[in-house]
Parts: sequence; structure tokens; C-alpha cells
Amino acid sequence: MRLARSWRQLFTTPLRRVKTPWEPARYSAVMQSVRTPLTTAVSAFLLLAVALARAQQPRSLVQDLHALVHAKKFADMEAKVDALDPQDSNWKAILELLIEGGEQQGTYDYLKRKAKLVRDTNSDVETRATAAFALATGYWRSGQLAEAKAAFGEVAKILPGSDLAQTAAGNVHEMDDLAIGHQAPRFVAVTTTGERLSADGLRGKVVLLHFWASW
Repeated sequence: MRLARSWRQLFTTPLRRVKTPWEPARYSAVMQSVRTPLTTAVSAFLLLAVALARAQQPRSLVQDLHALVHAKKFADMEAKVDALDPQDSNWKAILELLIEGGEQQGTYDYLKRKAKLVRDTNSDVETRATAAFALATGYWRSGQLAEAKAAFGEVAKILPGSDLAQTAAGNVHEMDDLAIGHQAPRFVAVTTTGERLSADGLRGKVVLLHFWASW
């Protein structure tokens, strides 16, 4: 009789009829009936062990703050944030949560206060630029356009040439040229049929803008 080299081999290798001095014809059938429920039990045990291990892992600070924002426990969220060091490495993610919290509360005063602190004291360039961007966002959504433009301008000074600086410049352009009530910006384009299209050529005509996307 050839014995299985390990318990793993017992559950993974194909079964075959084995002739032994004891019950030569029933070995395969008996092992098949035992292996199916036993394999299921082992799989269930492993899944349960993984789930328990994950449940025992402590949540990160950002996860805790995210849960507080979605639970609308803003006082608890602010207490946790107030206890943070201005040099904490999580500030970039936290500032995004503060923007979300400000949107839910309808006020961005707390965001602006914390963004100023991080912008002025944090030693990491990307974090400071993120703080300036968050501050500008808080100003913009509060209707403080002059302050928002100035703060967006700081992003390019702190982190020139970055994607964040380009986004900040785009936001300033939107405030200056694309706000409701502003005159549409002038443009010249060529249509898919090769015709020239310009803002001047559309003056005095009714224009329908159809925004679409492939996704």
C-alpha cells in the first residue's frame, strides 16, 4: 500500500483503486465519501480564519475619520483631527475628507482653518500644495472668489508644473471666464466634416451644446 506523503496530497491528488490486503474494492469509494465533506469543512474553516484575522486588524486613522464623516459625527471627527501633529503623513487624505465634511455641513470654516495650518507648518511640499488647494476649494465654495484665486495661485508656487498646479490654474480660469453670466470664450475649431466653426460665426444664433462621453 502506498501512503499519502502529506494531508495536502490526500485532498488534491486524483483517487484510484488500490489493492490492499484489507477492503481492496471499497477503498476509493470510502475515501471519496470522506474527502468531499472534509474538504468543504477545511475550506470553510480557512475562510473563517481569514475573516477573523481581517476583523481583528486595527483600522487606520483615515478609515476612522471616513467612518465619522459618513456617520455625520463631525464633532468626533474634529476632535481626532485637532489631536494630529501638523507633520502627520496622513494630511493629504485627511484634507480631502474635510472637504467632504464641509460639503455635508454646508460650511467650510473648519476646513479652511486646518488647511491654513498645514500649508504654513508642514514640511512636505506635496502636502503643503494639497493644503493650499484644499484652502482654495473652501474659499471657492464659500463664495470668497478673490481668496480662492490667491490660494489656487499658491499651489503653483509651492509645486510648480505639477498636475495639482494645472488643476488649480484651470479652476481660476473657470472662475474668471466660465462662470454663469459670463460671455462665452472665443474659439475656432474644425468639425468632423472639415468645416470651420468659430464663436464669431455663431453670434446671434441659438446654440445647443450637447455634452457626451464614450464611457
